[in-house]
Amino acid sequence: MSAQSQTNVEESDRNENLWTTILNDVAQSSARCRMPSGKTLLVLGEVSSGKSVLVDKICQASKTKNLVPGHHLSGCCLEYRYFDVRDEETDDWISRMGIWILDGVVYHSDLLKFALKKDDVDNTLVMIVVDLSKPWSIMESLERWVDVVQRHVNSLDIPPEDMRSMEAQLVERFRQYVDPEEQSHTDGTTEGSHVSLPLDDSVLSHNLGLPLIVVGTKSDAFPHLEKEHGYKEEHYDFIQQNIRKFCLKYGAALFYVSSVEERNCDVLHKYIVHQAYGQPFTNPASVVEKDAIFIPSGWDSEKKIAILKEHMKDVAPDSSYHEVIKAKQSTASVTETKELVADDDQIFLQTTQIILNKTPSKSQPAPKPTSQDSSPKPKQEVQVLSKL
Repeated sequence: MSAQSQTNVEESDRNENLWTTILNDVAQSSARCRMPSGKTLLVLGEVSSGKSVLVDKICQASKTKNLVPGHHLSGCCLEYRYFDVRDEETDDWISRMGIWILDGVVYHSDLLKFALKKDDVDNTLVMIVVDLSKPWSIMESLERWVDVVQRHVNSLDIPPEDMRSMEAQLVERFRQYVDPEEQSHTDGTTEGSHVSLPLDDSVLSHNLGLPLIVVGTKSDAFPHLEKEHGYKEEHYDFIQQNIRKFCLKYGAALFYVSSVEERNCDVLHKYIVHQAYGQPFTNPASVVEKDAIFIPSGWDSEKKIAILKEHMKDVAPDSSYHEVIKAKQSTASVTETKELVADDDQIFLQTTQIILNKTPSKSQPAPKPTSQDSSPKPKQEVQVLSKL
């Protein structure tokens, strides 16, 4: 073969490889563009629990600018937002996820008919937000809002077979979870060999059929709780224990976040995208730092929660939540407000003049009142006092 022919063959191979690479990139891009649409995040929680600010952080993490951060629709009972879903490798736009934020008043729960419809249930992810700066209200808030979701789902009249399918998917997803750290220690040959173990009796004992995320906001308030309410490590363990038991019952993930200190907000955004679109997620569970808890759905168990009991010395682990976590009662003495009745102006001036006459100055004795002094001045003083 001549040198010219060999050169032509090599050029042809390079062109073929180039076209193969281009076609593969196009195929991968098309696959990314076929990401499911219509996914929705439903955000629930009390008034001033930090829902809107948290959604701001999620939108910022996804590089979405659909509203000016910090400027929310005041007085809006049901607010709609969205964030863009991007490919982690290329940063290309691949989908858009809608966000419904319900006002923190249960009375407005009837508006869920616009946010969570029968045909969209299997595309909806629910997030309940609680305020960690007010831990005494956490469990009551969780029970209240999960009841709102349950009653609304029941009102949709979903066919029993569809409901059973949704519940089964949640159970299977919980069973199939593998901790990224454990997976990294295994060889590639063990891929697909994950064994689904039986679930504890408490796991998904209340199956909503919807994936649920519990988010505790304002974890930066813990120092304030320690200073003003005398909270210790075992109090935080007791709170965490009860929240994790709740999450286990509903198969929910758990996050402690701080929008002020940018703590766990980015991880929350990635986890939402992972749950809704199946995007890769490699963040392991974290239970070491009390103000940055992250427990993905499928990681927790009764045995892991029981470890918290070992650190509770002055707090009985099985005590009622409200017996241990109480709002601090004000110790300031309450002063009775007595009604004050002002004296008549003339009486007040006469009394003041008598007191002044009895208190001589250090430099000179107090002058005695004269008839000239007593007549015009009271009128002027009365006018000044009336103005004050």
